Amino acid sequence: MSVTIDVASVDSGVEEFDGHLVGENWFNASAYPEITFVSTNVEKTGANTGKINGDLTIKGITKPVTLDVTFRKGAYEERGNVYKLGFSGKTEINRSEWGLGAYVPVVSDEVDIVIETEWTMAAPSDD
Repeated sequence: MSVTIDVASVDSGVEEFDGHLVGENWFNASAYPEITFVSTNVEKTGANTGKINGDLTIKGITKPVTLDVTFRKGAYEERGNVYKLGFSGKTEINRSEWGLGAYVPVVSDEVDIVIETEWTMAAPSDD
């Protein structure tokens, strides 16, 4: 599994703050336009849960992280002739480890990363 996040899409809910976040003092989107996560292995921990270990890259710094994941639902969508799977994943990082340590400890170093995803796969054709 791989996830790519466009740094310019950061949305804190406060437009002025978003401008700061993508600027040079924080994510520096002009030099580092993407955040990526690439899985290295998956471990099932329960009927609908698991752990996905992988490499998280922010600002050119790559470190291993573990996502705690939950399988939400799987279904066939007749209208689109596709199978769909829904997952949620969450991990906590210390932002300072990725060069984002401004204002620590006044502003918390701990940040939750949440990934909500829906995967689709085309159904086999009858041909």
